[in-house]
Amino acid sequence: MLQHLISRKDPSAARNAAYDSAFSAPTLTPPNKALRVAKILIAPLALGICLLLLWHRLEGVSLQMIGGLLASYSWWQWALAGAATLVSFGAIAATEFRLHLILRTQIPPKQARRAGMAGVAVSQALGLGTLTGAMARWRALPQAGFWTATQLSIAMSVGFLAAMGGLLGLVQLGLSAGWLAAILLPLAVMAALRLSGPLISARLPVDARDLAALLFWTAVDTGLAAFVLWLFLPSGSALGAAPFFIAYLLALGAGLLSQSPGGIGAFEMVLMAALPHIPASELMAAALAYRLTYHIAPALVALLWLVRPQKGWAEPDLHPVLARNAPRIMTNPPEAAWGMAWQNGALMMSACETRGWQVRCAPHILVALGLPLGAPDLAGLCAVARRAGRQPLVYGTDAKTAASARKAGWAVICVNEEPYVNPQ
Repeated sequence: MLQHLISRKDPSAARNAAYDSAFSAPTLTPPNKALRVAKILIAPLALGICLLLLWHRLEGVSLQMIGGLLASYSWWQWALAGAATLVSFGAIAATEFRLHLILRTQIPPKQARRAGMAGVAVSQALGLGTLTGAMARWRALPQAGFWTATQLSIAMSVGFLAAMGGLLGLVQLGLSAGWLAAILLPLAVMAALRLSGPLISARLPVDARDLAALLFWTAVDTGLAAFVLWLFLPSGSALGAAPFFIAYLLALGAGLLSQSPGGIGAFEMVLMAALPHIPASELMAAALAYRLTYHIAPALVALLWLVRPQKGWAEPDLHPVLARNAPRIMTNPPEAAWGMAWQNGALMMSACETRGWQVRCAPHILVALGLPLGAPDLAGLCAVARRAGRQPLVYGTDAKTAASARKAGWAVICVNEEPYVNPQ
């Protein structure tokens, strides 16, 4: 019988992993009551202090001056800012989906991306990012439950701050060698993580390629957000691209840590310190235009979308079943090799138990071994693997299944042939 190796992508060499760790999400311990209360009190306290300091810095700046500057912005500035905001939120959606893969939420990509955009839009406008983001995600993903939405909100906050900190460090390190190095160094680190993923991911709790993706989408998101602010600054007043990006990241980080609505107060204070050569009135007008475009408009769209009834999603037809829970199937398997499922293996079965696969989980790969039960459900295997944050791979199957896979667009490789000897 011909043995085929069928994969959507080139597999990474990795050890077998336990079934439970492949399909169950990592758990986070809920914070205690005192910590939750302290986090809620931080936001109004930080907001009051920052606004008080900002008030003293803005002596001589009137609302009429800021309003006049806002009216002076041309239509193309607002149009470019809106387009950059739209693409930036696309990067936020990609980051959110990557976190869903890491946490193995089993939520479909479309719903995951939409919930991520809504959660970020609401949380960055209202402040208290973890709480408001969790509430928005819970509304967008009613089937997931509040604790899953909270986990996603925490992961998004921590992951974004970590990626932003790494990006800030790389840009600052590269800036010492020139602006070109400040751009190329983060790209080189992303490429190294991406290419070395199959070599080092087995030793990491998170795929190195996931880290590269988080760093990349964070760079796209924050780069476009900084571009929105830059559009409204007076011409010739901004720093070079890399220094201005560093100033923006510092201001954004201060605003996020303050937990105030839109980071108001802390964001402006850091900008004024980093860009002292720009008049305060022009800087405040640019910051207000930035907030209107990047904070208020997305939040309004997200709230209008969230008030609508949110539909659930259909679960995949294939679902994981332990071998010991499927005695009828295991007594009449499609081939003798299915007996390996008793050895820490599992089955992916349809609800009617007429189609299925014997599967094993390697780091970042879902491997289907041998012949399928019934017709080869390759689409179902892809759906399950994608929701689990893994690449699907079929190993050691027959020519008929290989032909079906090739017709479906899979890469098919003949790795060996097994001879059968007739002892007569």
